[in-house]
Amino acid sequence: MFCFSDICRTKFTLFKSGSFSTDNINLGPDNTCVWFFQAQSSHKVYLEFSDVNIPQSSGCSGSYLKMYDGDNRDATPMQHQACGFTKIPPLISSKNNLVMVFMSNQKPSQSKFKVIYKEVTFGSSFTTDDSFVTTPYFPNPYPCSADATYTIIAPSGKKVSLEFIVIQLVYCKFTCACICDYIIIIDGPSINGRVMGKFCGFALPPPMVSTQNVVIILFHSDSQKAASGFQVKFKFVN
Repeated sequence: MFCFSDICRTKFTLFKSGSFSTDNINLGPDNTCVWFFQAQSSHKVYLEFSDVNIPQSSGCSGSYLKMYDGDNRDATPMQHQACGFTKIPPLISSKNNLVMVFMSNQKPSQSKFKVIYKEVTFGSSFTTDDSFVTTPYFPNPYPCSADATYTIIAPSGKKVSLEFIVIQLVYCKFTCACICDYIIIIDGPSINGRVMGKFCGFALPPPMVSTQNVVIILFHSDSQKAASGFQVKFKFVN
């Protein structure tokens, strides 16, 4: 664990995971902290947030957190500015760089959040409507011993509709439980949120609609056999 007096405006090269929180924050002269995360060239950056409580303002125009999918603040924002007592979903960069900015127009001690960062091989964050989520290498077999997190973020006030096009996930013999290769669908921005379903095998799950504007899909494969994987179509709906 590091304090902000040590790491504000720091570049993390992610050969291992870590975390930091808002203990002993020291803002720069422009009232901002900027963190640059860089994974290995073939990997991605994964951020997970907890205990977020930043003073609320209209449109989060005062104090806020904002993440960018790239190596500078001209890159594509990964979501709207976050403030208030809010849940930020896990975010995965599309390539190997991610920038995180904290801006404060309040006393730094009034803002709280914790960030876990790590390097991952698979996963994505989606913020554009009407697209697909698939397993790595789909329609070819997915890799063994793989884990991936996919975050679908709709605009505030919208929901996420999911329709399974393909599901071919190896299931364990001698058990009906999905404990070998499987996906878990979570309603909301927290990985500890309501589970909409856990699926494996070859039977298509029914269409489903979230109650919130974020859906998280967790994929896991064991070290044995692999299959073609899954393809899920998503849309943003009212």
